[in-house]
Amino acid sequence: MKTHAQVKRGLLADPEVRTEYDALEAEFSLRYAIIQLRTSTGLSQRAVAEALGTYQSALSRLESGRTNVTIGYLAKVANALDSDLEVSFVPRTGDRKSNRIEARVPVPGD
Repeated sequence: MKTHAQVKRGLLADPEVRTEYDALEAEFSLRYAIIQLRTSTGLSQRAVAEALGTYQSALSRLESGRTNVTIGYLAKVANALDSDLEVSFVPRTGDRKSNRIEARVPVPGD
């Protein structure tokens, strides 16, 4: 029986699969950051969901990628995790490459 790592390596050898996988990296990274922040603060999904006024299952869907999320909702999640949400635009090429542009996203109702 193949391991998960072996199956993943085999799939990612296909250039089309690799392209799609890489395209989802930012989304996975964001969801992973939410999970890491929640667990590092010792909060359960249920506790964060209660702070958001929603159900644990809704937060589970967000963390697992089974639902899309808006920036406004991310700001609410950040608030429930006692954090601020910041969005950055980082030019990839040219003279602007070192010009990172950041925006702090206010929590709705603040």
